[in-house]
Amino acid sequence: MKKKIFLFTLAFIVFYMMSFGMRQLPNLVHGRFDIPYGRYHLKTWLRFIVDMMLYYGLSFGTYLVLHQFYPVRKMLTIFVLILLLSVSFFYLSFFWTSFIENSPIRSRNHFHLVSFTAIINIAFACVFYLIRYSKYRDLQNVKLQLQNRQTELLFLRSQVNPHFLFNNLNNIYSLVLENSNQALPAISHLAELLRYMLYDAGEKIALEKEVDYLEKFIYLQQLRFEKPSAIQFEIDIKDGQQLLPPLILVPFIENAFKHGAIKSDQIWLKIILKSDAEQLFFQCSNLTSKNNTDAVGGIGIENVKKRLDLLYPDNHNLKIEKDNAWFAVKLIIKNDK
Repeated sequence: MKKKIFLFTLAFIVFYMMSFGMRQLPNLVHGRFDIPYGRYHLKTWLRFIVDMMLYYGLSFGTYLVLHQFYPVRKMLTIFVLILLLSVSFFYLSFFWTSFIENSPIRSRNHFHLVSFTAIINIAFACVFYLIRYSKYRDLQNVKLQLQNRQTELLFLRSQVNPHFLFNNLNNIYSLVLENSNQALPAISHLAELLRYMLYDAGEKIALEKEVDYLEKFIYLQQLRFEKPSAIQFEIDIKDGQQLLPPLILVPFIENAFKHGAIKSDQIWLKIILKSDAEQLFFQCSNLTSKNNTDAVGGIGIENVKKRLDLLYPDNHNLKIEKDNAWFAVKLIIKNDK
């Protein structure tokens, strides 16, 4: 509020001095603008200062009324209070002028003298407030949009964690049930991944951390099989510190393990991750399983689509292609300039 008062006061002083200068234009045209000085003209300076204070009180009072009641649209209250302010200003100005002139003056003449200037000052307060209010509303709308966007992103990320956790707990359950010696390593890797998901993954993380997460995720998935499946993972990263939203790539790989031909003897999963100064390129292609009747995709990929639309509305390109044998995802994220 202190900042608003300061800005209003500064704007009012500038406005009042400009309006005072405009009233002096006729004298300036004829070269008769003189700065009052000497004992006799102290009264002129005193009247100028007090008049400015009275007009400031009228303007600032109008601003406070609008600040208090305009957001809740109490227009009748605003009209009544501004009217009361105007009446109070008129009588204060009338008594002050009578006192400083030391002679009786007619109220009608005084009203005609100050009414136009008073209306101008009330209009100034209204325009100043509405401009500030408009900027405030625009700022609030932007903040609300950012808050809604952040809330939606957090909700989408919260969907990834349980989905990932339940799938891997089922895998570990199977290893424990089979008394596999891979059960303890699986639990250890799962703990590391959960630590990453819960504590290390901020709004954006370094690309090298995401790659490390992907490698651990693939390793954890491979523990389900006595013989590791054939996977090709190509990485070509120019800058490992490039920032990327966490958990944006793993749903595609998780989808491949869910619907791919894991038991195939040939390379059934091909992952390519490249990054340079211009863009990040990610491709995940998997040989589809003929025995799998589930719909390819699901909540994981739909989740990523929504996150990409929120985070990179105009800077990404996601293509999903499927034929009789292969399911392929290609993602390009253009780097911010």
